[in-house]
Amino acid sequence: MTKNHRPPCTDIQEKIIPSKGSRRSSFCQRRTLQFLAIFSVLAFSINIFHLIHKTNIMFDEHNYQWEYNKSIVEDLNTTIDWSDPIYKHGGWDVAPVVIESHKLLFFTIPKNTCSEFKILFRRMMGFKDWKTDMSVVSVHHPKKNGLKYLGSYPKKQQLEFMTSPDWTRAVFVRDPKERVLSAYMDKALNFFFDVNGKYIKNQCCQMRLIVGSVKLLESERSRIQRKFPHCLPLFPYEKNTTVDGFPFEKFVQTFMKRCRDPHWEPQSNRMHAKTWKSINFVGHFEDLQRDGHALLHKISGFEEFGREGWGPGNGTIFQTNFAGHATSAGSKTELFYSKNEVELAVLKYYRSDYEHPIMNMTKPASWEKLMARQSTKSIKQQNRSSHDQK
Repeated sequence: MTKNHRPPCTDIQEKIIPSKGSRRSSFCQRRTLQFLAIFSVLAFSINIFHLIHKTNIMFDEHNYQWEYNKSIVEDLNTTIDWSDPIYKHGGWDVAPVVIESHKLLFFTIPKNTCSEFKILFRRMMGFKDWKTDMSVVSVHHPKKNGLKYLGSYPKKQQLEFMTSPDWTRAVFVRDPKERVLSAYMDKALNFFFDVNGKYIKNQCCQMRLIVGSVKLLESERSRIQRKFPHCLPLFPYEKNTTVDGFPFEKFVQTFMKRCRDPHWEPQSNRMHAKTWKSINFVGHFEDLQRDGHALLHKISGFEEFGREGWGPGNGTIFQTNFAGHATSAGSKTELFYSKNEVELAVLKYYRSDYEHPIMNMTKPASWEKLMARQSTKSIKQQNRSSHDQK
């Protein structure tokens, strides 16, 4: 064996626990420590490499996500209309109802079974009196019904609710002919607290009850005649409205346009045009049971909240009108629309509803004939006007 030759370290035990005082053991000990040091450095380097690689991936993903979110926000600044009142807190049917547990944003529209939907939402929110307390205030008043509305959330969450594909943004629409007739029967004819037609007298005429003074009664009549002449057929306040005394034709010709009210306002005005584009579920009142059940199935709420517990027989939701103020307007449309002038006035006023691309309304059979006649009449008037100017 030469002087500089070192015997191989083949004894594993000696590598790990070398014999004390042995030259060979001392050599093996150094080799073992060197090997362990190299192995440790190598392992550490591999871990560092993986960590850096993973960090780079995470950084890239974060950076990509940031750029993606930034592009969405920039795009939303042009597609979301933040001036729309739905983003503000206040009003009975302005901001949509929010059901966070089922990721539902629901845009209520008066006369489109919004009462029953609000009762449903109170049940989903866990209110034990959802079935026993159905007063107007408990169901509709946004500050007292316990429901959550979009206007009460910060802008960041509003953005999520209005843009996330995970959220359902739903609205139910109704044929305008049937809806405005229902509004007339409910708000102009029905008994409300103390007199038939109280709602329309209060909301559209600012009419007051005068008791025991002929002079004050005449003063009230003069005020109504001066400020709201179209309301005189409803005067005095305590006089019950009737179909004969206040026919549907009179309502259409005067109140429908002069008195803006959410119960007969065009449904296309429910939200701004840009906001309509965010709607991803449109139900129709005419197919309420089918579409209502479809919505509950979509948000996984049918079995728990829709299958049973509704109506006197604890049946399925939307089998009957649970809210208690149905007008049966659908079965009376032929009677109230017997005059073409009345129907034409309604079709013209709600044209934006019938032609709305998202609501997808079915136009009535008389649409083509009546609207074509109106177009011909308009053309004749324009030609006559041009001829007079010459």
